[in-house]
Amino acid sequence: MRIHFSADDVKLDVAKAAGGQFAPTLASAKNGSVLIELAKAELQGFLMAFAQAAAAEQGAKIESAELTLRQAADRAVAATLRVKAKKAFVPATVTVDGRADVDDRLTVTLSGLRAAGEGMVGSMVAGLLEGKLKQFEGKAFDVAPPALRNVRLRDLKVDAGDPVRLTAAFES
Repeated sequence: MRIHFSADDVKLDVAKAAGGQFAPTLASAKNGSVLIELAKAELQGFLMAFAQAAAAEQGAKIESAELTLRQAADRAVAATLRVKAKKAFVPATVTVDGRADVDDRLTVTLSGLRAAGEGMVGSMVAGLLEGKLKQFEGKAFDVAPPALRNVRLRDLKVDAGDPVRLTAAFES
């Protein structure tokens, strides 16, 4: 992940962060911009870790995965993760779909999470996975760097390319 932050006339404060440690926060700035990039391979690796944990619970092993990203809106990305796995010697293919929307506080909200399987085993695995996905439906994750947590962004855009790119401007 790459985070690039620039602004003029920056003034910082120090505040206590979670865990009791001190961290810099932005007190004021002019002509600010932020760029956050996440390589598709990094995102796929994160999703694969989740998939491998879910597969291991079922005694299966992931053989391969392919992530496809699409632009869903100016501030949203839709994703499809196609996973091929084996349980014993029986192959299973499961496709997981979802959407991530980003707001002007750099909070990502997940929605439209669903799984579909190919064949009898794939369908069974997808059914089990649906239960795991439900706990993430509508869940919000804060991705703002600590220094930007008190800043309201404007002109926020998300690009579903490789890397996934989030750009925004701000003044404080």
